[in-house]
Amino acid sequence: MKYKLIIFDFDGTLANSFPWVLEAIDRLAEKYGFKKVERNELDKLRSLDARQVMKKYAVSPWKTLSMARDIRSWM
Repeated sequence: MKYKLIIFDFDGTLANSFPWVLEAIDRLAEKYGFKKVERNELDKLRSLDARQVMKKYAVSPWKTLSMARDIRSWM
């Protein structure tokens, strides 16, 4: 099937997926052994780039492909 249009919704206008993402991150933290995201720090995290967040939560860069595969399977 060919698609004529793809819509990206990064700001949550069409679907509020943020709660699902937080739950998925918690599941990944349990599976891969890094710290869970503290909900009271969400505003502070917005100012960090991906590498800074990974460092803060001790996420191994070597595990990111496996984590991406898990996220994709959960979707």
